[in-house]
Amino acid sequence: MRGFAYAFQREFDKAIADYNAAIRHNPANGAAYYNRALANNALGNADQANTDADFSRARELGFED
Repeated sequence: MRGFAYAFQREFDKAIADYNAAIRHNPANGAAYYNRALANNALGNADQANTDADFSRARELGFED
């Protein structure tokens, strides 16, 4: 939830760091993949962050927006 709060405050780098930690802790956390993709898009990091892969992984894990 802290990542979401950072994203809400437009602190996307901090949000991404929290989503990365959440994914390391629980690789089945579809919401973390989805939200990391959104944060990377907001920063314009779509190519670097492999955003499509994050959205795809979120769907594989059953997370729907």
